[in-house]
Amino acid sequence: MFQDDEPKDWETEEEEVPPVLREKWAKDEILGPESVICPSCKNCVPSGSMNCLYCGERVLRSAGFLSGLLARVKKLFFK
Repeated sequence: MFQDDEPKDWETEEEEVPPVLREKWAKDEILGPESVICPSCKNCVPSGSMNCLYCGERVLRSAGFLSGLLARVKKLFFK
């Protein structure tokens, strides 16, 4: 079907991982994932979570403009 079925050089070469990413991976491996304490049930949840995985309480109180906007939209339409 194709005349040249062998892989190209760019398909087989290993990419060099940027040093910044390598340092982040090492830090995450040593420290583990970052977590925050839920203000309601006091369980540890991942820092990227907006709501607690255990009780559903909102975890990030002041995460910026978009978080506040999302809270206002939810309050307006869902409560």
